[in-house]
Amino acid sequence: MSTTRQLFILSLIVFLALSGQSFAQQLSVNSIPEQLKKDVNSVVRYYNTSIEVNKSYDMTITYEYAITVLNSSGNEHISAGSSYSKSLKIVEMSAKILDANGKEIKKLKSADLIDVSAVNSGSIFVDDRLQYYQYAPGSYPYTFVFKLVVKSQNTAFLPSWMPLDKEFQSTESNTYTLIYPAEWKLVTTERNLDSFGVKKSHDPGRYSLEIQQALPITDEYARPPLSEITPFTSASLDHFQLENIKGEVSNWNEFGEWYQSKMLAGNELVPEKTRNEILSLVAGVSDSIEMTRLIYEYVQSKTRYVSVSIGIGGWKPMTVASVDEYKYGDCKALSFYTQSLLKTAGLPATYTLIDAGNYPRKLDTTQVSVQGNHVIVSVPLKDATIWLETTNQHIPFGYLGDFTDNRTALSLSEKGSKLVKTPMYPDSINKQETVASIVLEADGFMKANLIRRSSGLQYDNKYYLELQKTEDNEKFYQKDWNYLQFLKLSKINFEADKNHVVFIENLDLEALKYSTMSGERMLFQANFFNRITYVPPRIPNRKQKIVIPRGFHDLDAYEVILPEGFMIEALPSKNAIETRFGKYSLHVEQLSENTLRITRSYLEKSGTFPAEDYSEYLQFRKDIVRYDQSKIILIKKSL
Repeated sequence: MSTTRQLFILSLIVFLALSGQSFAQQLSVNSIPEQLKKDVNSVVRYYNTSIEVNKSYDMTITYEYAITVLNSSGNEHISAGSSYSKSLKIVEMSAKILDANGKEIKKLKSADLIDVSAVNSGSIFVDDRLQYYQYAPGSYPYTFVFKLVVKSQNTAFLPSWMPLDKEFQSTESNTYTLIYPAEWKLVTTERNLDSFGVKKSHDPGRYSLEIQQALPITDEYARPPLSEITPFTSASLDHFQLENIKGEVSNWNEFGEWYQSKMLAGNELVPEKTRNEILSLVAGVSDSIEMTRLIYEYVQSKTRYVSVSIGIGGWKPMTVASVDEYKYGDCKALSFYTQSLLKTAGLPATYTLIDAGNYPRKLDTTQVSVQGNHVIVSVPLKDATIWLETTNQHIPFGYLGDFTDNRTALSLSEKGSKLVKTPMYPDSINKQETVASIVLEADGFMKANLIRRSSGLQYDNKYYLELQKTEDNEKFYQKDWNYLQFLKLSKINFEADKNHVVFIENLDLEALKYSTMSGERMLFQANFFNRITYVPPRIPNRKQKIVIPRGFHDLDAYEVILPEGFMIEALPSKNAIETRFGKYSLHVEQLSENTLRITRSYLEKSGTFPAEDYSEYLQFRKDIVRYDQSKIILIKKSL
């Protein structure tokens, strides 16, 4: 071997060794700035998302990251896997583990991969599978290095960017790059970029973002979602494909026409037998609301919900004939079926796309694109719009609950599409009204008959009790009233009044040791069945505004027969609070020598309030807990 060649090989070896050493030093724990290690469970060393759209049916997405996990709580910040299907292929996936010095200690292999079907208990037809690495760390800290490359035929959904998506995690660097045909139109929705120092670059065919040295987001009680207070960007193109169906839209009307013609048209034919049943069902009924109710309850009685996510079936509903034959469907299929039956009766039903979830989420109206994770039906009548949730066979007609309330949705009809708003449930109608007749005995034994009526959004919290087994309901009440010792329920009756959207509980119960003795005195709490015990945490330097997405109104009225041989020594003062956050009152009055009436009202208001008002809100909540602990004192009568 020549001397020149020997020197070249030696230089290459030295270069590779130094490069490896430099890489290890860059990812060592010691190289993390101290301010990024404070009060965190993990640190993102780098996270790079690269999206390349070549054609409407050809997109390559590459994710590369290194995350240093400082303790066991940081393990949940590692997501090392991907779903895959016929239209989404995994091209490359690799992972390795580095020690605290940045030195590789393990390269994960195919034996470390878990491959499962992405099927849940409510799914029948799903072709998605999930492949992910499973790693159990032996010590901390460690760094997880991961790379994933996938190819997708679907460009209707571009990955969004939300670099600070976890609490107790800081970030050294996070980048996002989108490359696309320069002649296509890109629409983005951007939030909180400037306030976090995000660098942005946008030229025809290329869009990029970068954030560096980002401190962790503080976990604050009743704060807005992270997507509203941290950097966030979503993107869409005016050319796209969804499961081999191409689209090119620039406004919501065009989108509605595309969705109607490509997803819904040709599937709406109602079988003759069912058509005749519907026409017979509404024959002689002139009221449109009553007609809608009859058809909705017809669908509830004949169908059930399952998930359907095979190919275009994840977005295009089953045919009406298929739902009619098999008696099941997902939200798309059941909504389309319901809409078609309503149209059979001449009612103006519309297929409505919505983003469902317990926190009210609105469709992004600035981006004309496939959005939402759910479908409902809206029926715009002359005097009111009726909203129908078709996947739940147990809820009342016209009731949405907190899954789809108070948000923007997209209503599709032959006349085009339009943005609509689902109803908001005012605080005052989200009621829980409890009336109880209580007998208290000298040894602390307490028995009661309780009737509790839940309406508005509080109906959502209770109606499922009617569907549970008796033993599960007993466990529910034992947990709800865990301060009642040796609780026994001798009667549990439920009534779901769907016409008035009221759920009624009728209970007979008893408990031991409700009161305590102190010498000649008996003490017991005035609030028997609806105590607030949780106090939100102190947050001295709160940064985020206070968000109470939904309010409620609890009303309690107890009539208590006192034990013989005792007389009243002291009753709580009449307590009342009124703030911008709500109102509270507790009043105990003596009706007769041995009878008390206890009334309580607690209204919590929904709303958004400045961060600097948190101490006032905290005091309001503290006062409620304190007043709910108010005690009544009896004393033995003199002989």
